[in-house]
Amino acid sequence: MEAVPVPATAPATTTDDCCVKVAVYVRPLIGDEKLQACKNCVTVVPGKPQ
Repeated sequence: MEAVPVPATAPATTTDDCCVKVAVYVRPLIGDEKLQACKNCVTVVPGKPQ
């Protein structure tokens, strides 16, 4: 499965460390990607919060 990053906004001039939540959309590989020998890089446990 491929992880697709969701854009986020952040101050461009900050030097402080901060915590950031990141959301990703995970989908199964499509047939063409399988033919190109793409591999899953994300593991999802069904029924569990990720």
